[in-house]
Amino acid sequence: MANASSKSKGRRASGTYPQYVVCINNTGNEASLDLGKIYRIVRPLSGDPPSMVRVIDNEGEDYLCNRSQFVPVNVPSRARKAIAAAVPAA
Repeated sequence: MANASSKSKGRRASGTYPQYVVCINNTGNEASLDLGKIYRIVRPLSGDPPSMVRVIDNEGEDYLCNRSQFVPVNVPSRARKAIAAAVPAA
């Protein structure tokens, strides 16, 4: 991903994850993010800036992306299971 700053490695911070977002802007990441697609975000690393989220992209990798490229969505548990099966955790 062009705007991705780092692939996750290391300890993750605490929180309720995964969370889900819809991509509303894929500028610079057209090959890895699709507009209107639901993506899973995973726990940030301790040094990740709050303006960024770790998104599991179309290649199944998690990368830092600008939070403003996404809108959070509530996903019913049945759909969460389908998304989890389709998108492996990083």
